[in-house]
Amino acid sequence: FPVEEIDGIVVSQSNSMKQIRKRQLLKPGGMTRGVEGQVHPPERQAEMLAVVEQVDRELPIVLREVFGEMGEVRSPVNRANWAASTWSFRADESYRRIALKLASETPLPDCFAVYFGSPDVVGHRFWRFHEPEAFQYPPRPDAIEKFGDVVKDAYAQADRSIGELVARFPPKTTVFVMSDHGMHAYNRSSQSVPGAYGKVEVESGAHKDGPPGVIVVAGPHVRKSELGKSIAGLTKKDLPEIASVEDITPTILALLGIPVGEDMDGTVLDHLFEPGFVKSLAIEFVATHNTPQWLASRGINTGPAPGDAERIEQLRSLGYLGNDDDEVRTEETPEAVPPPATQPSPRSGAPG
Repeated sequence: FPVEEIDGIVVSQSNSMKQIRKRQLLKPGGMTRGVEGQVHPPERQAEMLAVVEQVDRELPIVLREVFGEMGEVRSPVNRANWAASTWSFRADESYRRIALKLASETPLPDCFAVYFGSPDVVGHRFWRFHEPEAFQYPPRPDAIEKFGDVVKDAYAQADRSIGELVARFPPKTTVFVMSDHGMHAYNRSSQSVPGAYGKVEVESGAHKDGPPGVIVVAGPHVRKSELGKSIAGLTKKDLPEIASVEDITPTILALLGIPVGEDMDGTVLDHLFEPGFVKSLAIEFVATHNTPQWLASRGINTGPAPGDAERIEQLRSLGYLGNDDDEVRTEETPEAVPPPATQPSPRSGAPG
């Protein structure tokens, strides 16, 4: 946010906490009426906002369908954790419906991307219920019964959403499903840990030093993985490290026939594809895409902009940028994928 003008459609994740110029609160992962620059082309913004507003009305039903009936949440901390996660459920359901809508239109774009974040958000706040045996002070049995499947259910919903989308695309589509990090138990010996911005919610999952993320690539020219086991029989030890998040952009550029920037840190993941197909790509390179002329043509200001300091502080609080005391705090902007079939390198496991 604000969206960039492209030859296509962009529906932003308005994850700036407030719009400095208008001083309007924008929900992370959501959309708000009366704020320009959330959709490109702008004439489609009202259409997308209508989808979000329908989700707002139906959100209680959506939550029951995904997580079951929660009932009364008595613990102030658990109540705060659940309340602090609902924005991500709202966002995921909004973008799921918008993505399905756009995937049904013709002609389809050359590149289609959508982001689902609730598994990360609930992982930060509900990991102690997901893996209670990892904690010195585990939750009470009745709380585990209520919240023990929240992380699993969030992943299952992301998996269903991805399945719905893939079903809309033609068979020749190349699909990337990925996260930029894994997660693990955090604050294992603490009874109470403050969340981001001094809130009462407690962080029990983190990823600053977490395991690698996951990447699954499928398509007509993708080389078949030979792991020697069925998917059901795989363990983490069976999954090879095959990529870094830095490799994703060069790879997608190559698939689209766009030159790769020589100043990019990653490389094209040609080992994931059939050798003959890689040769047919005839990958080209340019010194950089970020020339002053190109940036100016896109309306990109390379200097400081209003709200930059706030955004940097937000990223620092989420663990993507280091603090002076190197703490990890509760995350507000997530990313997530369904269970892995392959595993990228540790570079993608420790962002920031």
